[in-house]
Amino acid sequence: MLLVSGEFDDQVGDLDNPPVLYDGPVDTLGLATFHGVLSSDVIRFEVRLPGTSEATSGPKRRLRFVSHAGTVRVDASTDLARPGDSILITVEALSGRKPAFVDVHGPDGAWFDTITPPLHVPQDREWTVPDRFADASGFIQFEAYQSTLRPEDSSAIARVQLAPAGVEHVDSLAPLIERQREQLSLPRIDRQFEIGRERAYLSHVEAQHQAKALDEAEIGRARAFLIGSLEAVVHGPPQSLNTRAREDQTLATFKRDWTIGIRWFLLGGGGLFILVMSLLVWRNQRQLEARTTDALGLVSGNPSVLDDEAFADQSLAIMRSRRQILARGVFSIALMVAALILTVAMLESLVWEY
Repeated sequence: MLLVSGEFDDQVGDLDNPPVLYDGPVDTLGLATFHGVLSSDVIRFEVRLPGTSEATSGPKRRLRFVSHAGTVRVDASTDLARPGDSILITVEALSGRKPAFVDVHGPDGAWFDTITPPLHVPQDREWTVPDRFADASGFIQFEAYQSTLRPEDSSAIARVQLAPAGVEHVDSLAPLIERQREQLSLPRIDRQFEIGRERAYLSHVEAQHQAKALDEAEIGRARAFLIGSLEAVVHGPPQSLNTRAREDQTLATFKRDWTIGIRWFLLGGGGLFILVMSLLVWRNQRQLEARTTDALGLVSGNPSVLDDEAFADQSLAIMRSRRQILARGVFSIALMVAALILTVAMLESLVWEY
């Protein structure tokens, strides 16, 4: 096993001179196990088989892996459980301040449980398989996440195979092989994926299993490979599936109530302000005219010190001043009305529409 690119276990990949990560035998199914710390987002391995001689090389294949982009890691203490068994769930996360939520999904993908209270990482929690899964087959999937806004994008999963009472590891390979065959037709990103080769390998695993040629260690490696190579499917929490329509309706009702309230505030409050301002302009004009008339002795019925011609000039001047004041007031009120209408129109088209 060569490291072509990326960083793994303090080794840096090199295309021309790749470091060797594993050099040793494989078991009956062609599987081997090695461990290390993944230190890069994308990593490429190259698997080579030795040739018939030192001058020749055997077949080789490159594999590309992309690390999980989430911030949570969830592990189960076992990969095979029966009704009534307890599973130890371990959750780790980058952020220790936020709680980690763990949802449990059944073999059909439907949510049926959430580990409560939420885990404060790092923390372990035991979970017992319900008795209603006595006749069920497939997997229980644990999905852990910290972000409640878009948990599907940052969830980590752990799968545990369900088995009836009395079924041991040696008898649990057949459902895994069948599950692998069911997903062969799924679209793949790996361009080197060959359905014929994968189908032939599954047939080889099935033949070795039926011939009882596998020991306990080989069965464990086969189970780890068959479960780990299944397509990662995140079902998501129940809120994103069942309450989305209700949440959208609640949000729409909230926005509609706020829109109606703002409309009443702008139209009602603005109209009341314009009405009060109009009354104040008219009142101030009448008071100013009355004081001016009284000061000049132009009050009707009272003797005036002015002659008839001066009296007529002053009355005309007061009338023109009244018209100018009223014209300015009407113009100011018209500007306010136009500004109010423009504000409402902008809110209708830019804010309330969305």
